[in-house]
Amino acid sequence: MLKRVFLLIVILLLIGAGYAFAVRNELLSKATLPAPLSTVLERLSLETPQVAEQTQQLSQRAQELGAQTQQVLGTAIETVPEDTRPVANKAIEYGKYLYCKQVVLEYEKEVQK
Repeated sequence: MLKRVFLLIVILLLIGAGYAFAVRNELLSKATLPAPLSTVLERLSLETPQVAEQTQQLSQRAQELGAQTQQVLGTAIETVPEDTRPVANKAIEYGKYLYCKQVVLEYEKEVQK
């Protein structure tokens, strides 16, 4: 246990000495970013207000589009309550359901073979 504590202290002293050396030689004070990356970051900082404005316009247009779509779909889709449908239509839909169910069952039997 004592050896681990001693090893930790030595490691911390080495890190501190390396940091002091870097500060004395002014290695840490200079920007270490490559020139192209620094120009990209500078350009992004200048374009940030424009991007925020465009994002605000896009969100406003998306809300308008959603409202218009809701109006169009709200008037176009009319649901008919199930009780008011004619019995003939119910019978036809049930027949389609039974036919599709039988086709699926036959397909599953063929696949299992």
